Amino acid sequence: MNLASLILTAFGTIILAGVGQLTWYDITVWGKDIVLIFFGSRTGEAISLGIGVRVIHYLLIGLVLFLSGIFAFLRKRRLGANGEPSSKLERDARTIDKL
Repeated sequence: MNLASLILTAFGTIILAGVGQLTWYDITVWGKDIVLIFFGSRTGEAISLGIGVRVIHYLLIGLVLFLSGIFAFLRKRRLGANGEPSSKLERDARTIDKL
């Protein structure tokens, strides 16, 4: 599970870095407005992929991948290797619940 969370987080980070770089480039070089960057059409540009994907879609995909990876990592870390709670307090609470 740690490998899966690492891969999700890495892909999310790479996509978010690309969105950030593209946004920064469009603002500094072309002087575009941020709303136009995220919601405007990029037909004919390499990022469009010919399917009408806008920068906002890449932003959302990157965020979902990044947050999913972080959530999976934290959940696995909280539960421990065998799926049981890792802290003594949580183990004691589960024991009391079973009684």
